[in-house]
Amino acid sequence: MALIQQLRGQRARRKSKAPFRISLFTRICFLVQTYALGASFIDQLDRPGTQLSEESWARDPVPAKAPWQPPLFALATPGEYQVTMAIITRINNPYLHFVQSPAEILLCQPLFELNPDLGPEVLATYHFAALWQRQLARPQNPSGTMGKAGGI
Repeated sequence: MALIQQLRGQRARRKSKAPFRISLFTRICFLVQTYALGASFIDQLDRPGTQLSEESWARDPVPAKAPWQPPLFALATPGEYQVTMAIITRINNPYLHFVQSPAEILLCQPLFELNPDLGPEVLATYHFAALWQRQLARPQNPSGTMGKAGGI
């Protein structure tokens, strides 16, 4: 009997509960609902150069990234579901898990193309516009262009 109790105790200690993480769908759906994103926003994803340019982000102040917590789950209308899934499928990179605004969604793919090695602490702390400006100003990128992306 003592052996069984010992084994149960060891197994219970080995099982650690994983913290609850909000899904990517919930995060993006909350942004879609909060900012009333629609088909026009999806069009911007297909051609990001029309809305954002290096000059506009250079002269405009970069907003600070405020603490933000989306809800635990999302209830979406069919239209919101379609927009959310379109965003997730068009921007398929790990930086999407850290976006907190539509502007960051637009900068997600160009930032990932510039530097795919940014850590989660950096992505959670700094606004993507500030990170994008920093990456453009790096010495290894003296021309200020984004290589294959051709700028935002």
